[in-house]
Amino acid sequence: MRRVLSLLILIAIAAMLVMLSGCSLPMIGGVSSPGDLPPGLPDDAEWIELDSSGQPVMAAPLPTYTFYPTYTPYPTYTPYPTCTPCPTCTPVVRATATPPPTATPTTAITAVVTATLTVTPTATPVKSASRPSTPPTPAPTPASVLIHLPDPAPAPLLDIVVESSRLGTDQKYTVMGWVQNNSDQIWEAITMEATFFDKQGYKQGPYQVQFPFLLLRPGESCPFSVSMRGKNIHSVLLHPNGRTTGHQSAAVELSNVRVVYDSANSVKIIGTATNPNAFEIKNVIVAGVLLDASGQMVSLGHSAVLQEGIKKGEQVQFSLRIPLVSYVNYRLYAQAERDW
Repeated sequence: MRRVLSLLILIAIAAMLVMLSGCSLPMIGGVSSPGDLPPGLPDDAEWIELDSSGQPVMAAPLPTYTFYPTYTPYPTYTPYPTCTPCPTCTPVVRATATPPPTATPTTAITAVVTATLTVTPTATPVKSASRPSTPPTPAPTPASVLIHLPDPAPAPLLDIVVESSRLGTDQKYTVMGWVQNNSDQIWEAITMEATFFDKQGYKQGPYQVQFPFLLLRPGESCPFSVSMRGKNIHSVLLHPNGRTTGHQSAAVELSNVRVVYDSANSVKIIGTATNPNAFEIKNVIVAGVLLDASGQMVSLGHSAVLQEGIKKGEQVQFSLRIPLVSYVNYRLYAQAERDW
């Protein structure tokens, strides 16, 4: 029994050796082991075949693996901002311009308003020795072309009188007149604005009005003038401003007055200003107006402020220019302030 077991064990061991030797290298094209491969074959040969003559043929090597490029991730998506709808546009309804109320035209004044300032007698223009020319030829007096509108917020006790409004050949409108102090106080820093309206009611301005004097005592008047260029101007609104003061205006006497025609655009008037008061005066100003055949003002000019501290009886020279228009006469006005 022991011999039978030993024999069976030997048979099993032999069978296992046969199986192990058969699994060590499979037969590929008649070659059973690495020692059976022909010399010179590359190490990476994996499949060997035999040709018709029994020689081994190396199969084509497998292609080299090409790596794909590294994946680059797409940038993170940034969402667009949420669209906020614009508010619904509400159309603006423009109000139709309302023309200013039609005023009753004032009758043009046919004479210069008498001022309480010291006024030299009306003088006849004299030819200059340096320019032997004749005075300008008088032109016919045109009617007032603009309506003077009432001031909705008038300055207290400062009255405006429009003497003339004219239209020149260059579409230039000129308004002239007087500002009079009807109060019992002295006014200073007087200014005036002019606003013009066309026939459709649209305004132009305001424009600054020429007003020569620095003070107006009770009852005094001062000429004014304002010009503008436009088309189809229909009316004008004049608004003065000022304040009361404790300063005192003073009279001035004018003499040796003469006209010099040294320019094609202006009339030059020169002369002497004298202090007739028993006290010193300052801020002497001389204003002049050109008059047409009817006596209405057609142009205004004034001097610069003369020297300070003019003593009693002392004289100073003055000079002023007035824009040249056709005229037949002129008139001068002067004012000073008492120098305390």
